[in-house]
Amino acid sequence: MKKIIYFFLSFLVLCSCARKATDPNQNKVMQFSFRVKDQIILDRNDLTYYVLFYAPKTDDENFVLNPNDGPRINAPDLTKGVELLEGRLPFVGQLPGDQESKWTDFFFITASGGKTIIGRGRKDEKGNPVIYDRNYVNQNTKPLTDTNGKVNGFQIEFFINSLNNGQNNSNTKTITVNLASGDSIDNGFGMIYDNWRNNTPFSLSLISEVQQTEQDINSAIVMRKVVGRPDPALPAAISPDNVNIVEYMARVTE
Repeated sequence: MKKIIYFFLSFLVLCSCARKATDPNQNKVMQFSFRVKDQIILDRNDLTYYVLFYAPKTDDENFVLNPNDGPRINAPDLTKGVELLEGRLPFVGQLPGDQESKWTDFFFITASGGKTIIGRGRKDEKGNPVIYDRNYVNQNTKPLTDTNGKVNGFQIEFFINSLNNGQNNSNTKTITVNLASGDSIDNGFGMIYDNWRNNTPFSLSLISEVQQTEQDINSAIVMRKVVGRPDPALPAAISPDNVNIVEYMARVTE
């Protein structure tokens, strides 16, 4: 009996070592933050901020993710009504001339009853978007302040190997990302207030301790019109600077 237990424990140790050897991303954590031009609004349920990721799985050790493949803030799925999530998410559909939006995961920041909510979504086994966590919390997922004490950004922290329903692996050396602000994720129309520069995804390296940051300074927000939906309009008492995304920063640690 002792021999059986010994061999079983040895097998578990070998499996653990093999996983560490083949999956260097398993213990990596990403801290990703973004800022808006003025104060970020974290107590309104008629506003939503999105962080979108594309982290494809591949068995090709030489795989290089095309930086143009990634999330696009094109439109909601216009074949679905707004009573369905697909009909409200502004990155799952497209208009004529748009590049396809490729994504695997999304975080959203909104509010309920005046309290900030951080949620997380992904694709289900059929490829449909689902929200699987409406209360995502950890000590490093939090609002950010500027040097004057104004709350103008938000940071999320997560394990890299949690992306793509746990399908992200060591062959994925980069992921692509996009950012957006829009109306309510729960009862809106999929309105697009702003997105990252020209709706172009950006790449993030998964190499540890590499800090990546970029700015998108502009005075105008996108306010993209989507045929068949109401024209985008900011909620009362919300200014363009509250939804104008101007900076991101990312860092990977182990």
